[in-house]
Amino acid sequence: MRALVVILLLASSSGCGSDGGPTMGDLTGSHDAAPDWVDAAHDEACVPDCQGRECGDGGCPGHSCGACADGMTCTQDFLCVMLLCNPGERSCIDGKLAECSADGMAWSTPIECPEGTHCEAGACVKTPPCQAGEIRCEGNAVLTCTADGTAWDTAVPCDPELTCLDGTCVPWPDGACVAALECLEASACPAKDASCLENCLGTGEPEEGPGDSEEPVMPAGVVDWVTEIFWCVVQTCNAWLPGSQCHDQARSVDCRELFQVCTGVCLPLCADKQCGPDGCGSECGTCRREPSATPMPSASASRCATASNAAPTAAVRCAGSAL
Repeated sequence: MRALVVILLLASSSGCGSDGGPTMGDLTGSHDAAPDWVDAAHDEACVPDCQGRECGDGGCPGHSCGACADGMTCTQDFLCVMLLCNPGERSCIDGKLAECSADGMAWSTPIECPEGTHCEAGACVKTPPCQAGEIRCEGNAVLTCTADGTAWDTAVPCDPELTCLDGTCVPWPDGACVAALECLEASACPAKDASCLENCLGTGEPEEGPGDSEEPVMPAGVVDWVTEIFWCVVQTCNAWLPGSQCHDQARSVDCRELFQVCTGVCLPLCADKQCGPDGCGSECGTCRREPSATPMPSASASRCATASNAAPTAAVRCAGSAL
């Protein structure tokens, strides 16, 4: 009887394991859940592969070969490298705005800021017209930026014989005005155009190319002064024709002061004069009586003459001028 009970118990225990019934572990609750790295499908352990890897996935769920330090990123080759920039960061490159890529390994193609703005500290900001106290030239005048940097103040022209250079009125370079005037005097502009003026002053754009040297730029003061001479003569004679009677008249009378400032030479005012001041601190001539001279009954200003009733030995005076 005792033997029969043992046999029945053994048979019952064997059947529970083969027909899908609860196991001893199920009954006692003594077995643990399988770890994450166990392949449940094959009931085999996953072995991470971190050979040559500094970071990233090791090939097994939930396993990492390492993390990169701050300021570094993990590449597709599982190596830690320094970031070129912080993802999403913006910066100014060559005055243009650029943004860092999502992986921190490249900058986007820089783009120009909208008109009236400039790139500063990674943003496009409004560009002020000038810096407080900044000076510059506008033609032959000096411009100064206002104290708050919001505008250019009223232009202050340079005096004659001065030219604006880097925001300062300085004397003309020696011979610059004379050289420009000599060039102009060797040209002719029959019509009221400024082609010969532009040729002599070099006011056009200089040609640039391989091996070419840039032509020197004529000082602004010289350009303005010679231009004024040109148009003074053109308005007087209706053309620029050096050597003509009208041109010579304009040079010595109508535009005399302009020519004098440019050349530095006083032009005597002695046309149709025998005597009297020449306008340059000297005289156009001296009156004297020749032994055979006959007294002149009358004369215009700056002409040598004696009174009609004067004795033969009377002094010859310059009419209109004091002795």
